Amino acid sequence: MSLGDGGSLTTRPGAPATRGFTVNTDQGAGTPDERLTFQTKPYTSDVVLASDITANVRAAFSATDGNIAVVVEDFAPDGAAVRITQGWLKAGHRFGHHRAVPVRPGKTYDLEIRTWPTHYRLPAGHSLRVTVSSDDYPEIDSDAPAGRVDLRVGRGGTTIELTAWKDRK
Repeated sequence: MSLGDGGSLTTRPGAPATRGFTVNTDQGAGTPDERLTFQTKPYTSDVVLASDITANVRAAFSATDGNIAVVVEDFAPDGAAVRITQGWLKAGHRFGHHRAVPVRPGKTYDLEIRTWPTHYRLPAGHSLRVTVSSDDYPEIDSDAPAGRVDLRVGRGGTTIELTAWKDRK
């Protein structure tokens, strides 16, 4: 699935674009400008998600390091959200956790963020929502340097890989 410029999450990538967010440097929940949210249209039938979900993030950082947190949620018609799974990566650890390798500010990097495996049923009428930010408070606090993260979206940009099928009750 492709992340779109207008906040869409769809199987058809749109035009290439860049969307950015400010890094949350506070020890607490972020503000709306410190995250990007993407969402599918409501599903017309139940959808079952199985396995881990991988976010293939194309991002540029204004600092020499940064965090990417990906949270996947079930978004109900009444506005309620239920967390399905999440994953995180410090950009400096993109080659492994044995030593940090700084990022070059302004350069676009391809980062693979794997979530915890899941098996979850999205009821008909619900949407899948993906949020990308520099933290996932209270799960992880942001220790990223101040700055900005720019995500490439649309064709050739950030994608979400998942295993899903329509339920045949």
